[in-house]
Amino acid sequence: GTKACVRPCIIDQKFMHDLLNSKSFDELPAWISGVAKDAYALLTSSMDARLFEMFVDRASLETTIDFVLKAESELCTGIVESFVAITNIKTAYRLANNRVEDGSLEYAFAKCAFTDVDELKLAAKGGRAAVVEYLDSTKFSFLKESLEKSLGDFEVKSERAIYSPLANFIPVL
Repeated sequence: GTKACVRPCIIDQKFMHDLLNSKSFDELPAWISGVAKDAYALLTSSMDARLFEMFVDRASLETTIDFVLKAESELCTGIVESFVAITNIKTAYRLANNRVEDGSLEYAFAKCAFTDVDELKLAAKGGRAAVVEYLDSTKFSFLKESLEKSLGDFEVKSERAIYSPLANFIPVL
């Protein structure tokens, strides 16, 4: 059903559900059709839902970056690139708890301006301390203590840091 669909969604959920069920990937918008086809192939060949989810999450983040770059807004680009970088770091931290296979790491991280995917892969394989050390080498090093404290604290403080540039804007109603 459509209960698994993320809301809000710019594609009608029933329409998308029906196309995915019938494997009519080419009828989806161009920015998602290839990803849907590749994700389906990955899931049916690996039968690994976690790998599938990482692939779709990475593709979603990279598509978001592509869209924001086309908008040519320095503010929006900075916010989205920061969001993706922090998401990559959180993913690495979570994966560091598990024994991660190199194949899984290929799907885990979105390419963005503020993180080095190859270094993140090494950090995730090196454990939580290695991820914290990686964080300390980025523009987000000021969040190191919060990640050492807890992932929850890191999430709260990183969201505040990402969206703080919006604090100076007055909402238009």
